[in-house]
Amino acid sequence: MAAKGADRGTREDSVTSLLDSIGGKEAVKVVVDRFYQAVWDDAILAEYFVDSDRERLKAHQTAFVSAALDEAPYLGRSMRAAHAGAGIDSESYDRMVGHLAHAMADSAIPTPVIESVVRRLSPLRSEILQDAEPAAYAEALA
Repeated sequence: MAAKGADRGTREDSVTSLLDSIGGKEAVKVVVDRFYQAVWDDAILAEYFVDSDRERLKAHQTAFVSAALDEAPYLGRSMRAAHAGAGIDSESYDRMVGHLAHAMADSAIPTPVIESVVRRLSPLRSEILQDAEPAAYAEALA
């Protein structure tokens, strides 16, 4: 049997990814389900998803979060392409990040892991928003 991570040749046996440390993709699926439920229940954000294929969205988000936690490249469309024309403003973006942070906390994900994910989202802000402003990510975790 190959050592953990040997198929990639990028990690030592003793190093565990954040993804592995929280329970793998199954744990991410639980977080994503909670995240989207909060988003769809949010009157401000729900309008972005009126005609969306919810299962498809959840599959893409699961792949994205899994890649972020595994420190692997995300192989889906660029954030700019995926969000082009959506009209996402700063408030909505921050609300989404906040819902993700809360879904992770509600799923018993340790705070350092949540903070790491939120930090990894920061560079994507300018790709998702046309008029990006610096984010107040500490508020997303409050």
